[in-house]
Amino acid sequence: MTAAVQYPATRELLAISPTIAVVVAVVALLVTPIVASRRTATIGSVISLLGLLAAFALTFVAAHGSAFQSMIVVDAASLWWQRILLLFVAGVVWMGWSHQRPAARAADTPEYFVLLLSATCGMMLMASTTHLLTMLLAMELASMPSYVLAGFNKGHRRSAEASLKFALFGAVCTAIMIYGLSLVFGAHQSFDVAKIVAHHTMPPLAAVGWLFVLVGLLFKISGVPLHFWLPDTFDGAETSIAAFLSVASKGAGVALLARLAMLVASESPAVAHGLAALLAVAAIVTTTVGNFAAWRQTNVKRLLAYSSIAHAGYLLSVLALPTASGIAATAVYLAVYAVMNLGAFAVLADVESMTGSTDATAFEGLSSRSPLTAAAMVVCLFCMIGLPPVGFLAKWKIFAALGAAGGAWWIVVASVAINSIVSMAVYARILRAMYLRPASDARSLPATAGILGAACAVLLMIMLIFFAPVDRVATAVGASLVPSPGTPGEG
Repeated sequence: MTAAVQYPATRELLAISPTIAVVVAVVALLVTPIVASRRTATIGSVISLLGLLAAFALTFVAAHGSAFQSMIVVDAASLWWQRILLLFVAGVVWMGWSHQRPAARAADTPEYFVLLLSATCGMMLMASTTHLLTMLLAMELASMPSYVLAGFNKGHRRSAEASLKFALFGAVCTAIMIYGLSLVFGAHQSFDVAKIVAHHTMPPLAAVGWLFVLVGLLFKISGVPLHFWLPDTFDGAETSIAAFLSVASKGAGVALLARLAMLVASESPAVAHGLAALLAVAAIVTTTVGNFAAWRQTNVKRLLAYSSIAHAGYLLSVLALPTASGIAATAVYLAVYAVMNLGAFAVLADVESMTGSTDATAFEGLSSRSPLTAAAMVVCLFCMIGLPPVGFLAKWKIFAALGAAGGAWWIVVASVAINSIVSMAVYARILRAMYLRPASDARSLPATAGILGAACAVLLMIMLIFFAPVDRVATAVGASLVPSPGTPGEG
């Protein structure tokens, strides 16, 4: 007897409606060359922006709860990350369109935007699952287009090298993670993390499996020692793609790890303590390596690459504390990090378009050539250090969450504080070039220069003024990841 076909319920479709909107945009991008007489980057950019903005709007009407037999979870935490991601990717689309090489615009459309939005779909799903199989599929959907995007600057050796290193490193980490998933499934006969942690015990085989899964997550977050791919990938990739990888990949990994850590903490305190200690050590090492490696860089793109590693350490430091306040601090910092990083890369793309270089010397005299762009860079760099406007409040949330835990967590507080001071010397190189060095190039910036960077700087100011509402939303995000008493997930 043939089983009846089961169609998704309306509530389930509403739950994934933001992702569906992005998929519709991908399909539209694929169809456009068939019906349009010309392949233009403008058409691809418009379709991408409309799809992203539609998905952003749908995050406010998406149905909360679990869907598809608990394989998808929609709550305040997943929707918060999706909103950050969708607005951030919209900025990347603008950056990619305004700075794309003119000779490549017709040839690369719509592939560039299809890959970008496909990776975005995977990163949206990563924050919305506690099912290991769905997690793996989401991570691969996020990773595979990213490998291609890293080498999208066709004909350039450094771009091909960046893509190859990224793909090889990612393949090894994915293979390790898949093996770990097989060990976890073999030990518990389930892919549902809620059911797995409800056993309250972890056989040695499962412990090894979870360590291998953590390898895959640390690769996405670019935590030490799985960070080696990032500087060379950033250096060879287009600046817009480097910006995309610096936040989107990292944020998706953080959102997924936060959900898993909170589930483990709620059911297995002993395991949670071990995971917290492991993540705390990884955070200290990652922050220190990122900042001290950035200290030696003269290429701003590589400097921002190591800076993103350091910020991964800041996120891991508070993520190691699996409490509602720790997750709230992570949510605030992730939102601020997305805006300030997009602004910094937008200014870098402006300077690169003008000078053809990403070296620190290309920023010399920028304050006299383009005061607005230089001022936007100052605001973003101050936030990266942890100074006002809103960067200080985001960093303070981390200090408050870790300090409230007391005990050994003060070591992590000291690490964050010391590394924040070290980062001043890192970013001072760019500030000195912009304001204290004479201009070596009198050429003017492109017509679209400064728009995105200035918009990010203004948004950071707005986040400072309205920090209380942002903090309330982040508190709700942290509370949403605290499992409510009841039965574990189905499936």
